[in-house]
Amino acid sequence: TLWFDYAYTKGGEVNNVSNPNGSTLNLESAGGVAVGLIHRTPGQTLLGGYNEFSLQYGEGAAYNFQSTLDSSGPDLRDAWRFRVTEQIMIQPHKHFAMQLIGLYENTDFGGPNSQDWWASTGVRPIYFFNDRFSMIFDARYAFINQDVTITLGGFEDQVDFILFPETFFRDVGSV
Repeated sequence: TLWFDYAYTKGGEVNNVSNPNGSTLNLESAGGVAVGLIHRTPGQTLLGGYNEFSLQYGEGAAYNFQSTLDSSGPDLRDAWRFRVTEQIMIQPHKHFAMQLIGLYENTDFGGPNSQDWWASTGVRPIYFFNDRFSMIFDARYAFINQDVTITLGGFEDQVDFILFPETFFRDVGSV
């Protein structure tokens, strides 16, 4: 799948989220474009599951891959984001599935000290008790490098372990 996004943001006075004093910024109007490619293996050809790869790039008012703006630095025309994802889902048995994911993202919000990048990887084994109930264990690791002044910048490692139930109100069958 190939997708394209165009966005235009009318300029004006906005709150400066990078400044703890709550000052305002006067932003110029800006347009922007984003493009992405998503490739997914057809059907359930990978041990009952699939492989999905995506590559995305956006700049200007579309740096966030949306037609609406969530946040930016003072120089929106200079903002950009690059993202790569890889996701593998296998289901070798009707009661067991495994999901693996990798993600890399680099963003410049447009302005001084406004760049951050992060990478994350995770594994998610899923046990299906029946067609309506499953238990999921989620283990993730993320490495974050932020220059954005609102978060005080710097490196951060994050490890998460989560166990949670999942219910379905319709028959979902296998993956």
